[in-house]
Parts: sequence; C-alpha cells; structure tokens
Amino acid sequence: MQIGDRLKEERDRLGFTQSDFAALGDASLRSQIDWEKGKSFPNAKFLAAIAAVGADVQYILTGVSSSAALTLDEQLLLDRYRISPKELKDAALRVLLLGDPPQPAAKFVVHGDVGQQFDTVHEGTFNIDMRKERKKK
Repeated sequence: MQIGDRLKEERDRLGFTQSDFAALGDASLRSQIDWEKGKSFPNAKFLAAIAAVGADVQYILTGVSSSAALTLDEQLLLDRYRISPKELKDAALRVLLLGDPPQPAAKFVVHGDVGQQFDTVHEGTFNIDMRKERKKK
C-alpha cells in the first residue's frame, strides 16, 4: 500500500469527500486526486492541517499506525471521540476530568541567559521580573 492509498483510507475513515479534505489544507481537488493516485505527494502544511482533524499522518507516511501502542479499548474511545459532535466531546471530557473543565496549557519560552523570573500566572496574564539575579558575596 502506498502513501496515496493510505491518504485515501484516512480520508474515508474520517468521512471527508476529496474536495472537503483538500480544502482543510488549502489544496485543490486536483491536488487531492493526484496525491491519492500517487502522482505527487502532499506537503507539510497539508499534513499538519489534516492531523488537526484526526488523520494519522504517521500512518499515511510510513504505513505504521501511531495508535499501535494503544489498547483496543483506548483505540475505540479515541475513534468514537473523534467522530463525536463537540457537545459530546465536551461532556466526555467533563466526565473523565471529574467535572473540571479542560484548561489550555500555559506555555512560556525564555531564550538566552537573561535571568527572567515568572510570577504567578492568573487567567492568561503573567509578570516578568527583568532584573538579573545577583550573586551573593
């Protein structure tokens, strides 16, 4: 089985038409058809876009499913979650998180040796202490 065959298989699994799948990554229907026929290959932008809707890009590229490490019940839950409407996904998350709504992960990137220190983060805001840490004598 080639990349194009696996791309079509993932598109079918997710329930997209060729046109709708192509549109996810700002590609043309002609490109989608050519990719599925193996005449050319999708770019990284397209692969990232379809990964965002649940396509197994590792499987498309290598033929090895990224879910190979999942148990059967984990895979079943994941498959059902992916095809569920947003309301059902939200309800499932509330149950699994014991009523706590999912929180977006905070991400802080500090480059270089400048000694920034982060204070407590509250609702998406943060304070930065720009003073360099002084060595005690």
